[in-house]
Amino acid sequence: MEYACSALLARAAWPDLLSVSLPMVERQLGLHADTRGAGSNAHASATIALAAMDALGSDDVGAGLRAAGLLWGRIEPDLSWTACGLPHRHVRAADIVARAVERDPTHPLFNQTVVFTGALASMTRRQAFQRLADVGGLPGDGVTRETNVLVVGEQDIRRLATGSTMSAKQRKALTLRSQGQDIQLMGEDDFVRSL
Repeated sequence: MEYACSALLARAAWPDLLSVSLPMVERQLGLHADTRGAGSNAHASATIALAAMDALGSDDVGAGLRAAGLLWGRIEPDLSWTACGLPHRHVRAADIVARAVERDPTHPLFNQTVVFTGALASMTRRQAFQRLADVGGLPGDGVTRETNVLVVGEQDIRRLATGSTMSAKQRKALTLRSQGQDIQLMGEDDFVRSL
């Protein structure tokens, strides 16, 4: 089964949105859900996907994904899956150049080395690195003694070490914290709010 992510399509269609969470995009589009639940959420996601197709100048989901530079996600018969998203290319912190804007030294992420683990729902890793650099933060590839913040996204259990519930980056951050290092762990929503 192939599928597309309405959050990624929304991010491609409206890149200036602070968040592509369902309630935020609904507000942006002027939709008002009277109820919450699977049916209401599915209807809102479909409406958002259709609006994103329109904004991307596409008349079907496949064309919309191509216009956004995204690939279909797939769920296989054995229930393994490949996420909808960008063609796999591992982005490095060094690939990111901060846009020439004046930065606020009082921003909570200014001059903070931030590392990411797991998948983010609201943006790609490259977008997260870019938005962080644009506010004066320092994207990092791995957890080190210089790391100030570890942003924890959704973990793909197939990539975790056997028997582990945390990524190697999470385990290293917790080890460094137990040794007195000040590393803040933050979820995606908190990271997006801090931007």
